[in-house]
Amino acid sequence: MSKISTSIAETPISEFVSAVSVFSAILVSSQFAIHAMLSRPLPAGNDGVERAIMFEERKAEIEILGEIHSTISYLIGFGVVSLFLALSLSVVNLCPNIEIAILAWFTLHFVLTTLIVVKRIHVLLSRSYQRSLNEVRVAKKHS
Repeated sequence: MSKISTSIAETPISEFVSAVSVFSAILVSSQFAIHAMLSRPLPAGNDGVERAIMFEERKAEIEILGEIHSTISYLIGFGVVSLFLALSLSVVNLCPNIEIAILAWFTLHFVLTTLIVVKRIHVLLSRSYQRSLNEVRVAKKHS
């Protein structure tokens, strides 16, 4: 029969709970940044071709932002579920090896999914950087 503890000591479980709590808060705040990016109006172009190009770039940007939003939403949900399960592990004493294996899986999954978000943000910022660089080059030619 398993024992029930009444306090949370400094264990891998409490460290996991702290880390996931902090990262979940950061992910929630990033959702607001995504909302702000989606709310930006399409810049006015000079001609139909330029406006069509801007529209296509904006469409691709919105698709990437949608993917980032979905992944972050998943991470927040996963974080909440993993926090609940980790806190449950801290109350019910199982074999320490099983607890460590479960926490390792949660952590690995959380980190790898976070890397997916980082990669998508990298793609988004690379495109934005390239577009801004092109705008500077065009402005320099016209001056």
